[in-house]
Amino acid sequence: MSTRIHNFRGLVLVDVLIVMLTAGLIVATLIPQLVEKKEKGQMELSRKNMRLLSQAEEVYFQAMRTHTSNVKKLEALTPELRDLVVPNKKAYTIALPDSQSYIIICPLGYGHVLADSTGPKFSWE
Repeated sequence: MSTRIHNFRGLVLVDVLIVMLTAGLIVATLIPQLVEKKEKGQMELSRKNMRLLSQAEEVYFQAMRTHTSNVKKLEALTPELRDLVVPNKKAYTIALPDSQSYIIICPLGYGHVLADSTGPKFSWE
């Protein structure tokens, strides 16, 4: 009788190992998909933010006849920027090569906006 109990325990152990192996395989296939989905969401959000910043720069330029790298000044004219969600809490860089142009650079490397007198040009990397 003790032999049967011992074999039954061995069978349970094999069953547990099979369940754990199956769960591990499922998790291993899902993690890359979740990471890719998160990265795609951050990329889309970053590009939306750069469009908003570019629109705000154009509004600011129409009002002040110059561009600014100060996001607070852009928020004053474009209220949508107050709700700007920045992925990973990193700030966008706004550079001003001269008074007629600007460059907005994504902190996560998802692209940039170059704008001059002809308007903004979006470059998604």
